[in-house]
Amino acid sequence: MDAALAGSALLMGLAGSPHCLAMCGAACAGLSGGAPRAMASFQLGRWLSYAAGG
Repeated sequence: MDAALAGSALLMGLAGSPHCLAMCGAACAGLSGGAPRAMASFQLGRWLSYAAGG
């Protein structure tokens, strides 16, 4: 992979993190009920669905 492409993807990910935290943080915490195992399962499912969707 080209270093410039990897670097720009990293920077876009870092720049988008505050947006994701603000938009999804409360919903994720509410769905998991504060249980660490439930939160981990929810996040894993979310990541896998994003990866499958492209």
